[in-house]
Amino acid sequence: MESQAQCSVCSSRSYSTIVAAEKMFGMGGHFQYRECRDCGHVELTEVPQDITRYYPANYYSFRQPSAIKTFLKTKRSAYSHGQRTLIGALMERKIGPDPTAEWFRHAGVRKTDRILDVGCGSGIFLRDLREAGYTSIMGIDPYIERDYQYGPIHIKKMSAYDLKQKFDFIMLNHSFEHMLEPVKMMQQLARLVDKGGTLLIRVPVIGEAWKTYRENWVGLDAPRHFFIPSVSSFSIMAEQAGLRIHDVVFDSTDFQFWASEQYKRNIPLESSQSYDRNPGGSIFNADQIQDYKKRADQLNREQKGDQASFYLKIN
Repeated sequence: MESQAQCSVCSSRSYSTIVAAEKMFGMGGHFQYRECRDCGHVELTEVPQDITRYYPANYYSFRQPSAIKTFLKTKRSAYSHGQRTLIGALMERKIGPDPTAEWFRHAGVRKTDRILDVGCGSGIFLRDLREAGYTSIMGIDPYIERDYQYGPIHIKKMSAYDLKQKFDFIMLNHSFEHMLEPVKMMQQLARLVDKGGTLLIRVPVIGEAWKTYRENWVGLDAPRHFFIPSVSSFSIMAEQAGLRIHDVVFDSTDFQFWASEQYKRNIPLESSQSYDRNPGGSIFNADQIQDYKKRADQLNREQKGDQASFYLKIN
């Protein structure tokens, strides 16, 4: 369709629309998204008046795992980040290295760097970083119920716009797409990054999974995701914000396939039939999951995966 509405990134007036439902919890509803035919940007045309209802207490980033799971996960994470312990070694061998350690190595983050996690949820990851030896850590999230403090770690119920201090490393781990006015947010984050620092934004991106599944693509996550960038539209936004892309790493997983296949069959992610909750009782067998993992790795190599890590520097 052609209309007077325009893409918020490139101002094109050429776009198509789709209607998607909330499928993580099976809430339903109808939410329209607009896909720009020029830069590929996908955005929600109207944000629900009460978006907080789509972030219930059991939303994944708000959950508090059991004490033993937290302990073991923290030891694994610390080991991957360089704190060598026997328990950490055993956990890494059992479930693999913590992928966050690669983000930090890629960005050249030091243990004494000032670190900010924007959209940190309950802050479990930040406690892992403290255990790993990082000494200056802060997290913020406007959707948490209240402020938290874990020893020297401060987790604040606030927005990045409320901050003025500088940081050496700022990360947004799948929180950027939940924010309005992304260019304005990028500009604010650029103000908070100290000279020589790095801004890491990990987001879902328009790739093969979007083309295949459209309204059933798990990465769309209606209506929580206000937009999904293409690599092209992300590059435009970064330039508008005075940032340059230092590197892009595609890091999608098998999740893009099995979760989207569930959505096609109206199986919510939080359903008892979901592979996420009950692998043995799901619709998938081990061979299918292995095939999905191989396909995800191939798409990442081709830079066609459905999520990526953008490492940004100030121009």
